[in-house]
Amino acid sequence: MLTEPEFVDSELKKSIAEAVHEFAKHKKLEGIKSLSRYNPKKAGKILYLFSQGVSQSQMVKKYHLSHGTIKSTLMEYADHAGEWAKLGAKISKMLFLELSSILLLQSSI
Repeated sequence: MLTEPEFVDSELKKSIAEAVHEFAKHKKLEGIKSLSRYNPKKAGKILYLFSQGVSQSQMVKKYHLSHGTIKSTLMEYADHAGEWAKLGAKISKMLFLELSSILLLQSSI
């Protein structure tokens, strides 16, 4: 059974995957080039990292993504990005609270 942070994280990933799939379908019908069409996993990775609070500079350095690709992807998904960032923050808060509870429990032993 999934714990609450894992459940929210899986919901976040599912939401991102659905949006990328939907964008790719629309871009294909419109005949527009898009990362969602040509590399949906990369688009999903950028969106997921963004939702987790990873900065564009960190994405460039650690994940070897280009600034242009990151910016265009975030602009393309601007309507959804805020919602995903909120979910990412919720996951971080839940994980912090779980860790705090474990540490408090250990310190009382």
